[in-house]
Amino acid sequence: MSCYFENQLKGFNPIVAALQALGKDEVCGKCIGLKGAINKTTKLLEKKIRKEAEGSSLPDERKSMILTKIDELVDMLEGIGLASECSCQKTDGNCTIGSECFAKGIPSLIELVKEPATP
Repeated sequence: MSCYFENQLKGFNPIVAALQALGKDEVCGKCIGLKGAINKTTKLLEKKIRKEAEGSSLPDERKSMILTKIDELVDMLEGIGLASECSCQKTDGNCTIGSECFAKGIPSLIELVKEPATP
């Protein structure tokens, strides 16, 4: 079971990195889609994965390592600088990357990380 949590958390590394990169962008840093993606990722780590790890039968040392990694990922997410007021940058006419928002694609990546279901 330890591998299950470790592999899930490894999957979050590129997701957090993508969100950090978007947060540094002049347009994306003001996007409500990015704010939503950050909130969804944080909530999944804090509410679901942390809860499952805490309730698992893992040895305390492994459990502590996994919970520490969750804390690190959440800290990175909380450190993403967003504008104080966010709005849809596509609707505002500022986003010209194409038909879809990068940040709105994050939930699809999260679904890949969440599989398979908790053993």
